[in-house]
Amino acid sequence: MSALPHEFPARDIAAAGRDVVDRVVSAVSGLPQRAGVTTLVAALREVGETLGRLGASRADEFDHVERFDRAIAALQGARAQLEKVATPAPETDEDAARALLERAGAKLPPRPERRSGGLSQDLARSLLGVEVALVSARSRAIDTVVKVGNRPARAASTSPATTAIPVFRASVGVPALHHVEGSVRPTVPCSADEDDDDEAPAPPAHHERAPLGAGGEAAHVARLARDCMEDIAILGHLRTVPEGMPWSRSLAGFDQRLLDNVDALLSLTRIPDGAREPASGSWVLDELQRWAADAPIPDPGRAFAQALVLGSIHGEDAARTAVVALRSAHPSTLTAQRNALSLAPSPGIGPVLRRLLRTGDVPRIVVALDTLRLRREADHPSIVMFLDHPDVLVREAAARCFAIVEPRPRAISSLLGALTREDDERVVLAIARSLTLRGERSGIDHVRGLLAAEMESPGRVPRAVRQGMMCLVGIAGTERDAEMLRRLFERSPEGAAALGWHGHPGHVEPLIAALEAEEQRGSSPLLRAALCTALQRITGGPRRNHDELEEGSSADDFYGATLLASSFREFWRQTRGDFTKVQRYRFGVPYAPRCTLDELGNDGVPIEIREELAFEFAMACGESPLFVRDWIKRQMSALATMRERIGESVPGVWPGTRLGRGRS
Repeated sequence: MSALPHEFPARDIAAAGRDVVDRVVSAVSGLPQRAGVTTLVAALREVGETLGRLGASRADEFDHVERFDRAIAALQGARAQLEKVATPAPETDEDAARALLERAGAKLPPRPERRSGGLSQDLARSLLGVEVALVSARSRAIDTVVKVGNRPARAASTSPATTAIPVFRASVGVPALHHVEGSVRPTVPCSADEDDDDEAPAPPAHHERAPLGAGGEAAHVARLARDCMEDIAILGHLRTVPEGMPWSRSLAGFDQRLLDNVDALLSLTRIPDGAREPASGSWVLDELQRWAADAPIPDPGRAFAQALVLGSIHGEDAARTAVVALRSAHPSTLTAQRNALSLAPSPGIGPVLRRLLRTGDVPRIVVALDTLRLRREADHPSIVMFLDHPDVLVREAAARCFAIVEPRPRAISSLLGALTREDDERVVLAIARSLTLRGERSGIDHVRGLLAAEMESPGRVPRAVRQGMMCLVGIAGTERDAEMLRRLFERSPEGAAALGWHGHPGHVEPLIAALEAEEQRGSSPLLRAALCTALQRITGGPRRNHDELEEGSSADDFYGATLLASSFREFWRQTRGDFTKVQRYRFGVPYAPRCTLDELGNDGVPIEIREELAFEFAMACGESPLFVRDWIKRQMSALATMRERIGESVPGVWPGTRLGRGRS
């Protein structure tokens, strides 16, 4: 009988140890520039490589115990380098490192009384914890070797140099997952002042070597790599639709050019660097990390390029390297890295993000939660504790995740519990939206109660949150919500969009009256455009003749054009008879989910409206929400699948009437 996976203690301990080493690598950048950073980085990289080889081995390989010894020796060397450095810096979170190891099953001695010693000593103690865990795991590994000793020993893992190189696959519309020969490791840029160190000069790190040795060919290949990196950064920005800007299927052209550059950059990894032993093409990734770190100011484009390329490489090492960069990144680049990791194909991203949840600060926890949600990889055990996190942004991000967390009954139970405990309206709204997507009406009922209290005592709910709650009721409510929405609108015309989503014909007169009043006051064109969009979402008209447009408006801009109130008044006088039946209308016809699907696939729809359309369709049909910033090819494929699966529905029915029926 084969040994069970849990009989090989190296796996979990090595993975947890590499997480600790990654944290140490990130912290090394905080050491003084005369602290021998280059030597430290080289030693820490060696530790990461030995732990990676240890985690990949099995007890029935003849050198399994020797891999423990090599990892322990590498740790001792790195710890010795750190202990040479005396820096009066704030203490770091050594507790987090111990927690990682203990969760992986390591048996650690009681923590000694903390000594004052600064950052480097604290990091050295973290490495000591890994070393102690490995020594303990080595003893258990020897017992396992004895167990399996009656079987023939397996050959050591095949070296990369003798493994057949997988076929290179081009990306078509969506990214391919590429294989890179050689190890993929995080790098830390060193200051030019490093040469002033009193220590003897350390051997240059791998990323400091010239690729391919020297000569014109090397310089040409390096320029090609840099051109690809810069194009990825630019195209990543061009394909990203900012709030308020229209989405278009033509963005598929930017997608493909971006993917072509990712493919081209990673194809260069098949050109080995002769300066390495063994020869490896991972010099490209070292150059990528150095280029991303060398930006004169924090550059979201470079951060996006680095995360997407690393996330397009097979194996956990590349994903781990991407998350190491995320851990130490400037806050202004976090959104770009979230976007890239959400789009990247590597299956290793989810596991390393779940580990980041345990040790990251608030901004990085939020990014990890949002990325796991967008990748459809959020799981209940990893997320549930964050519903009670002290930071509101973390609780809100966790609540959004529960829209897709499985199993559904446990997700609903966790959301209902959080709803009873939560006192921040912003988080309540996120919980209510997730419950609505799970087919439960408890969330929207809670929001109705808050809005009713707001009518009695205005100002209790912040304006932006109030508008979000009104939109939720407009999209997922029923006919009975019409009066409450109109009363709220009378007090706050900024909530016009909620009436348009709701689609009740009784909203038309108040909207026209509000548009007439805003015209007389000469108020913001944005408010008048919102009123016009709400009216057209219900009635479908009037036609956009140039005579009926306000000066400066374009007939081609459906969502931003401002029509004269008189044109709506005349249109409503002519068509009022078509809206005598009380039902939900969308663009002048009784609503059906196909109306949402059609608009979701149209060019020119602002990205924030596409978010609400994706929510509306998912709620109405029990689907997972469409990721509206996904690759265009994948979006169009998903829309085609939805169109095939959508069933017949009774026109004019408010989707909220289906909530609470135990839909699974």
